[in-house]
Amino acid sequence: MSFPFKTSLNMSTLFPFKLDVTRQIDVAAEAGYEGIELWVRDIDTYLAAGGSLNNLRQRIEQSGLTFANAIAFWKWVDSDASEREKGFEHAKREL
Repeated sequence: MSFPFKTSLNMSTLFPFKLDVTRQIDVAAEAGYEGIELWVRDIDTYLAAGGSLNNLRQRIEQSGLTFANAIAFWKWVDSDASEREKGFEHAKREL
């Protein structure tokens, strides 16, 4: 079946399995998705463990996937002003 858009797997679907980002890519590709939506925090964990953005990009491309989106949420609407400020700083870093 052909769609007018690429089907992408949002990694929220796999939260219960606690997969690292490389395994997430493998699962999305094995399941037949065309794209992947990774969480910024998972990318950060991958980078902190010594991975690189270049290697991550290559792995996604080699798997046949398209990087569709990076997912992140921030506390930018918190009722507490200091939490809101932290949320904006967090957003600036991730964007």
